Amino acid sequence: MNLKKTLLSIKRRLIPPRSGREKLWVELLQAYRLYRRDGPGGLLNFARVSLRGQQSFVPAWWIAAEFDSPRQPDRLPVLDWARASAAQGTVILYSGMPFVEAGGQRSYWLARAFLEQGLRVLFVFWRFNDQQPCAQEKDSPNLYLMPMDQFWLQAPSILDASRDWPGRKLFLAEMPHPSLFKLINLANASGWYTALDQIDDWAAFQRLGQASWYLPQFEDYLAANSDLVMASSPLLAEQLQTRTGRVVHLLPNAYNPQSLDLGQSRQPLERRQVTLGYFGHLTNAWFDWDLLRWLASRHTDWIIYLIGAGEEPPFQLPENIRLLGQIAHPKLAAYAANWDAALIPFKVLDLTRAVDPIKVYEYLALGLPVVAAGMPHLQQRMPFVWSVETAQGFEAAILAALGNPAAGENVEAFLAANTWRRRAEQILELLPPGPGAWVKG
Repeated sequence: MNLKKTLLSIKRRLIPPRSGREKLWVELLQAYRLYRRDGPGGLLNFARVSLRGQQSFVPAWWIAAEFDSPRQPDRLPVLDWARASAAQGTVILYSGMPFVEAGGQRSYWLARAFLEQGLRVLFVFWRFNDQQPCAQEKDSPNLYLMPMDQFWLQAPSILDASRDWPGRKLFLAEMPHPSLFKLINLANASGWYTALDQIDDWAAFQRLGQASWYLPQFEDYLAANSDLVMASSPLLAEQLQTRTGRVVHLLPNAYNPQSLDLGQSRQPLERRQVTLGYFGHLTNAWFDWDLLRWLASRHTDWIIYLIGAGEEPPFQLPENIRLLGQIAHPKLAAYAANWDAALIPFKVLDLTRAVDPIKVYEYLALGLPVVAAGMPHLQQRMPFVWSVETAQGFEAAILAALGNPAAGENVEAFLAANTWRRRAEQILELLPPGPGAWVKG
């Protein structure tokens, strides 16, 4: 024991906690573990992730922070918030994304829907570094935002104190990070219902140089130790159910009718014989710039508008592809009112076959027919959606979609069944002790 303490003391002197040396040490440990697990291919993947810098999904400082946990304050603000809230139920939503409407992510909209159900929501989110600020939402007293690195340190105290919180409690994990090994068991032991929500093909992300932390065995462990297992697309549900033997409930994405201001005036934009558009994130790993360039060069009398932030295109775009940048979510309807059809020009990858884009629901709510690449499951369950596999098919689908606005009873029925409020209700209904037990009257 004395030897262990001596070695620990030496290590602390040579590698001070939260220092640059410790971060380097953690990076080397990560590289070694990946090499042990995947051989030279693991090191190449590690190099790709490291070279991305801020694009790395889980920076090393997170792990360093967990190695050396500072003393917690005697008074935790999150516990004061919980005591002050009059809500009769609590959801902890463990998300890989920040709480931002412009991002349009599933975790954001589900949190809003749970709040509408009269529940308090502790939203645990990823951030790039521990200097990134975290401002609370002043108009939502039942919502508390907490960076994931802070939650790691405070979770034992929070979950222990939560035994006295009124109402039922749901711990919903959307990001199968290995940190959940401790957290999911603490939640189960503290009287929380636990749920795994598989929203992405994390293995496919890893093959693209992201999510270096992902281990399918750990995702299976989470599925085995959660009360409820869900997935956002048919392929994800099938894969996880096959691997684990658990019943995986298919709960696709949805939309919020109040988030799109359909009554505003149309935004003045140049229109041509055919005017097309896209809104969402622009990521070179799966956004198919080559497809759009090919399409624009073949149809110079068409114009394509791209709304969203992300990476710069890898080449100069033709003049009839226009980048509009990030636009506030409520204003999207004013821009989309100019379009004849909406596009999802993604590369045909394992990743895209497993996604259920939120933007499809919003496109349909805006009355737009949708042409997507590599997502056959969308066409199978959604009206006015075309899914194709080739550039020629993408072009043909656009021509077929023109003059076919997404309207009618089928669209109305589909949208009514696919709101975020309904998704939140479905999640709560799936939890014991029975249907409707969580739902606010």
